[in-house]
Amino acid sequence: MFTFCQADYIKPGSCLVFIRNIVFNAVRIAAEGLTMDLETAIHRQIAENMHLNLLSQDMEELAQINGSFILCLRKLIESPPDEMEKERIIRRTVRTTLYVLHRVNQFLIIPADEEKKLYRIYSAGWENFLLMDEKDAMRLHFQALSRWLEQCMPESFRAALKGQEKTGSVVNESYKPEWQLELFGLQPRELPEPLIDVGCGPRGLLPRYLRGEGIEAFGLDRYIFEPAPFLREENWLEFDFKPEAWGCIISNLGFSNHACYVKKHQPDHLENYRILYRSLLASLKPGGMLLYAPEIPFFEGEPDSAVYSLVRLPAPGGGRAVRITRKLNPLTGDRQNS
Repeated sequence: MFTFCQADYIKPGSCLVFIRNIVFNAVRIAAEGLTMDLETAIHRQIAENMHLNLLSQDMEELAQINGSFILCLRKLIESPPDEMEKERIIRRTVRTTLYVLHRVNQFLIIPADEEKKLYRIYSAGWENFLLMDEKDAMRLHFQALSRWLEQCMPESFRAALKGQEKTGSVVNESYKPEWQLELFGLQPRELPEPLIDVGCGPRGLLPRYLRGEGIEAFGLDRYIFEPAPFLREENWLEFDFKPEAWGCIISNLGFSNHACYVKKHQPDHLENYRILYRSLLASLKPGGMLLYAPEIPFFEGEPDSAVYSLVRLPAPGGGRAVRITRKLNPLTGDRQNS
């Protein structure tokens, strides 16, 4: 099948955070010689700075830095790390920043070129801290981050965020495996193998549960915090699902939820999800199933009825889940679990 490698990861807390605190925290840890566990330090910093909005028109007034950070910054200036350590800290900071952004808004689209820009912002911030007055360096850094994030936000969101000092969040949770299977009206023994959960969450709860039930299950998500050989950290738009490779693909409030958001707020990206949808269908083995919720009626006319059968199921709270089965023998219409 596929080799799922363990990812280099950080496990920050689940709170929302003002982006500025991440880079300061990483620098502070380096200055203290990593005397505190990294994920614990990040969690503490996040917990102390919840809900602050980088796009607020009063951002610079809100951006207050505590004295302990200033002291650590001065230590760093006196004894800077080598280039390799510096790059490691910046890359980890960028990764954590992206995670935090997606905790605030899981639908936020940040292309690879924007990630590179974010890396350059932190690199420039690092150099500025070494070369100029602390307050001036911080001001420039905040401004650069704000401009960058603004470009990543849909136009409809920008004006609304300008007037808010704090942000809310988009629901982004992991769901109990039993509930997910009940949603699609299936028991573990009814799932064709191998199975992949697209958007399995940082802990991969469903794949872990199914493996405990004897099912060959894998998970895919952009952040994996509890690595395992069967979990893969990757963007689902970039993952190679391969033709006729999977017995079952499941995605509860995953790719189809994002497709609905993109259609409404960022339609220029909708074609990427159409390509993904076709790839998922093509990657099913004969008799395989694609299970997802919510429904995406603007794509569901695409599956060839001679090859696939489609069933919609009522979902709790309204909406519908979808179960698509690839027929065992399209010529006769034989199918499995339809």
